[in-house]
Amino acid sequence: MSVFAARVKTTLIWCLCFVVIIAVLEILARMFCLVSPALNTDIENLQKTYAEQQRQSVWYHYSPTLGWDIASGYQGELYRSVREFDQTGLLSVDADQLQDRQKSQQNSKTIVFLGDSVTFGYGVATAQTFIEQLDQQLPGSRLINLAVPGYSSWQGLQIFREKGVSLEPDIVVIAFHFNDRRYVTELSRQDSAEHFEQIYHYTRWRAYLESLQSSYLYLCALILAGEGGEKQTVRLDTLLPRVSEQRYRDNLQVLISEVRGVGAEPVLLLLPDNPFHAIYYGEEQLNLVRTQPQFVAEALAENIHENPHNWFNALTRLQLAELYQRQNNAVPLDELLTVELYNSVHGGYPIVADYPYHRAANALAAKEGVAVIDMRLALNVSADHYLDFAHLSVAGHKVVAQQLNSQLSAIEKSGR
Repeated sequence: MSVFAARVKTTLIWCLCFVVIIAVLEILARMFCLVSPALNTDIENLQKTYAEQQRQSVWYHYSPTLGWDIASGYQGELYRSVREFDQTGLLSVDADQLQDRQKSQQNSKTIVFLGDSVTFGYGVATAQTFIEQLDQQLPGSRLINLAVPGYSSWQGLQIFREKGVSLEPDIVVIAFHFNDRRYVTELSRQDSAEHFEQIYHYTRWRAYLESLQSSYLYLCALILAGEGGEKQTVRLDTLLPRVSEQRYRDNLQVLISEVRGVGAEPVLLLLPDNPFHAIYYGEEQLNLVRTQPQFVAEALAENIHENPHNWFNALTRLQLAELYQRQNNAVPLDELLTVELYNSVHGGYPIVADYPYHRAANALAAKEGVAVIDMRLALNVSADHYLDFAHLSVAGHKVVAQQLNSQLSAIEKSGR
C-alpha cells in the first residue's frame, strides 16, 4: 500500500470515528432530555424561538450597509397584511409606477417616502396606506415607498443613498423617530456602519448553524452557553437608545443636505406615538408631572401593574423612578428598573418619549427652512386612528393622506 493510500485510509477512519462519537453524543443528549424535564422544556422553547424567528424573517435579508432590507421578489404576509415586492426590493405597485408611461411625463413629480413600519403601513393592506391613498389624490405624481420596518434615521440616510438618489426624486418625505428611541445594551450596539457590518457577518455564520437546530446535542450546547435557559435581565437606567437625540438631529441634517444636493425638496413628517398608550409621556403632560407629581406617580405605578406588556412599560418605569427620586421616595429602584431583556435586531422597547425627537426635528427644520408636517394634533383626537402603540389604522392613514395632500400640493405649486 502506498503512503498516500495509507494516509487516505487513516483520514477516513478518523472521520468515521468522529461521526460515530457525534452520533453517540446525540443519542446520549436525547436520552438525557427524556429524564430531565427542565432541559427538555428549555430545548422545546429554543426550537419554538428559532421557528418564530425564521417565520418572521422571511421578508428581509441582512445587509452590511443597511442592517436589513426587503428580500428581492418577496411575496406573502408581512405584519398582518400581504405585500408583493419586485426583484429590486420595491413594492410592486411602485415598480409599476416607474414603468407607467402615463406617469412618465416631463412635468410629473416623483415623491419618495423614507420611514419605518408606520410609513410602511404595518397592519393594513397596501392600498390602504397613506402613501397609496395619497397616490390616488395626486394623479400627476409618482409616489415611491422606501420605508422598511425597524428602520431608524441612520438607516433612512443609508437607504436614500443606495436607492433614493437613483429614483431622481422631486420631494423626499422623511418620517423617523420610533426605532431611534428603542434601547440597546451598550454603545457598540448603537446604529453605525460597524455595528450593522458585524450583524451581517454574524448572521451569515448563524445561518449555517441553524441547520443544526434539530440536533439535541447542538441545542444542549447552546443552553449550557446560556441561550434559551433563564431569561436575561437588564437595568433600564444603564441602557442607551439606538440613535441618541443629537445623532438623530445629525442624521436628519445630513439627509436634508443630501436630498437638496440632488435637487429635491426635503419634508419632515412627524408621526406620534399613540397617546392613549403613551400616557403621561407627551410634551403636553409635562405640566401635570410638575404640578401633580404624586397623582402621576400613582397613575404610572398602576399602569406598570395593569399593563406589563405595554410597549411603553420601560419608559413608564424610567419616568416613575425619576419621579420617586425627585420626591426623595424610599421605594427601592432596583426592582422597578430591572426588567427582562427584550433582544431584537431592531432594538428593545423605547426608553425615550417621542417629543424630544419631535422638538429636535422642528428646531432643525426651522433652522434649515424645511417644511414640517406635524400629525400630532390631527391624529391624537381619537384612539380609532391607531392599531396599537404607534401603528395607524385605516382611519389614521386616511387622516395622514388628507393632510399630506394639502401640504404637498402647496409645496409642488410653490416650486420649492
